[in-house]
Amino acid sequence: MAGYYFEVLETVEEPDYEGKMGECIAVIEMEKGKYIVVVYRELTKKRDL
Repeated sequence: MAGYYFEVLETVEEPDYEGKMGECIAVIEMEKGKYIVVVYRELTKKRDL
């Protein structure tokens, strides 16, 4: 996955699909039939300013 560093970051920032019940799962379709699925844990929450 080292070669997909920026794709993984993009997946978490703008996923095509997110977990429905609070799970930290982000998915994007790279090309027809090929997906990146990122399962992650947030260490800090974003604050609305």
